[in-house]
Amino acid sequence: MEKPLWERDSFFKVMIGDFQTRLRIPPCFHEHLSGEILVKSVLRSRGGRRWAVMLRREGKNLFFGEGWECFVADLAIQLGEFLLFVYDGDLGFDVKIYGITGCEKVDPIASMKVEQEEEMEIREKVPAKTSTALIRAPGRRREILNGRVILGGLKVFSNESALNSARSFKSSRPFFIATYRRSRQEYMTIPASFMRECDLGSMEAIILQDQKGRSWPVRIAHWIGRVAMAKGWAKFRDVNHLKEGDVCVFEFLEADTAIHVHIFRAKQNTAGVLRRAGNKKREQEVLKAERSFRTDAIFASIFLKSRKYNLNIPTRVLKEYDATKLSKTTLRDPSGRSWSVDIKHRVDGRALLSHGWFDFCKANHLQVGDICIFQLNDGIQVMDVHIRRLGLHAITAG
Repeated sequence: MEKPLWERDSFFKVMIGDFQTRLRIPPCFHEHLSGEILVKSVLRSRGGRRWAVMLRREGKNLFFGEGWECFVADLAIQLGEFLLFVYDGDLGFDVKIYGITGCEKVDPIASMKVEQEEEMEIREKVPAKTSTALIRAPGRRREILNGRVILGGLKVFSNESALNSARSFKSSRPFFIATYRRSRQEYMTIPASFMRECDLGSMEAIILQDQKGRSWPVRIAHWIGRVAMAKGWAKFRDVNHLKEGDVCVFEFLEADTAIHVHIFRAKQNTAGVLRRAGNKKREQEVLKAERSFRTDAIFASIFLKSRKYNLNIPTRVLKEYDATKLSKTTLRDPSGRSWSVDIKHRVDGRALLSHGWFDFCKANHLQVGDICIFQLNDGIQVMDVHIRRLGLHAITAG
């Protein structure tokens, strides 16, 4: 009989260092492991998903190796998070993940099991009198329009105009329609019928293209017969500023092995207008912080979700410090840590902090509304970043 969870051997690890590529198992725990697990193991999330992970020896140390990177990526494990590994006495571990808040994290994709409208193959004949049928199952809402799937949900948005525009979309290629909602921030379900029609069952990744021709590689996650766009989807979402109620049409481009995403925006409601008004007030605080913090501050910027991967550098700064051809800079945080960050120059003359900026944000736990003040140190090649937390005093670098 299997032991209860609290009686099984376990160990914990805090995610630091090179945790994204491998993870060391405490040496004192080796005595609990069976012989077979010294070659391979299975990691199970709270939601029931499984990952095959190979174990690798380096001297007297034992590491989770091949397969560990996929586990970290699929569960969006971040620096500083706490993982508890509970050994099943045979081949694997049940893993519980605690975020930097101290609370247990939910597996974003496994949560689809409790998101009642999500993926389940429902086969019904469309009535001959109409090309549209609403298929109802317990707790689910699914619309089939001319043989194409429209993912619905329990929450209703004031997006009838966007939905109607999406419904009128026509193409000879396979496509499906989905309304963006908060529960789809980290993933987007792919209907089983679409997956079969496009032969996506064996694919591990696909390219998403937006209406401006920009492209993002997106990982395809498979589990228990279900499929979703996972790692990479959040970046597509942020860059395209998807809001709740926006409707996306996902059109498969066989020649490019890609999915072209057509976005139909929902009309903004009163809450959205109020949020924008709040942002304007916050932007005024940014200017005030920039002017009053220090005389040698270069510029300040409010942190937003859309600025998680790239941050604009004001044109005046580029010209004033002769940085129009500079390709890298170094950012120093209030703790004295340093990050090398690429400067990406666009054809329209703008420049952005790009590769490396996301790592800086993640390590400093930047939240929406925080203000970053960039201070000149040694030209624009090195900048100290002071952080003014939302509602708090500034954290000073150096």
